[in-house]
Amino acid sequence: MNAFHEQMEKILLGQYDGFNARGVANMRDDAAVLAYLIEDIAANPPADKDATYETAFALVRRSVEDLREAIRSGDMPAIKAALKTLKPPLRPHVPELWIGTRLLFVHSRLQN
Repeated sequence: MNAFHEQMEKILLGQYDGFNARGVANMRDDAAVLAYLIEDIAANPPADKDATYETAFALVRRSVEDLREAIRSGDMPAIKAALKTLKPPLRPHVPELWIGTRLLFVHSRLQN
């Protein structure tokens, strides 16, 4: 889980050489690592997962897939839009939409 969060932050904070060809290639590599890590989380879910977890996890996985698809397409506006979905801002009234590490660990506690 921590590795996923660290990789996500690396991507979000990365400059990627101003999104030139080399930068996008580096982002592609970083997104591949992120995809591997999300599948590792899928293979090892928390014992107390519930519907909230499943919903949140599906959003996380989809955001990673969207980023990889955008990078493959080479569509710069799509890449930038996909980056914004990796970690949307926390909405207090809808905590399950926050996809950072803490949600995946404390998702059920946020609902209580």
